[in-house]
Amino acid sequence: MTMFKLHVNKDFRVGIGDLSQMIGVSTRQLRYWESKGYIKSLAGEEGSTRKFSIGTCYRAATIRAFLDEGYTLAKAVAKTEQVKNQVAIVRHFENEMLKDIKVTDEDKGYGEIDYGYLANEPTKKVYGVIDENGYRMETREVNAGQLPLTKVRGL
Repeated sequence: MTMFKLHVNKDFRVGIGDLSQMIGVSTRQLRYWESKGYIKSLAGEEGSTRKFSIGTCYRAATIRAFLDEGYTLAKAVAKTEQVKNQVAIVRHFENEMLKDIKVTDEDKGYGEIDYGYLANEPTKKVYGVIDENGYRMETREVNAGQLPLTKVRGL
């Protein structure tokens, strides 16, 4: 299976008023966050309304969520940065390791994620499984007839 990357249009912009409404934070507060360097507006013409990228919208929403949990603004920003870094690691891992996704029941949202061969075990594959028993990781034996030639020959 060939995986694809979703590219959000680089021209996607949200005005400060819309962002304020989307995340429930005043425009004044957003301007304050921008003055502190916590969020960044896109470069625009002088005197034009502030516009924000989709990434900044997610960042502002995450900051707001941490504020709602009781964090100070500085801690909320630090936690937001931590989440951003964690998500980047997960995305990188998934891009490198994910081999295939098989839907086993569309109605129930069940399926299997093939992560490929287990390190140092060329006859075992790792799967993430979602089924009636919940979520889990499994290893499965792969018989010689299913192995790629490089695995069979040891190349």
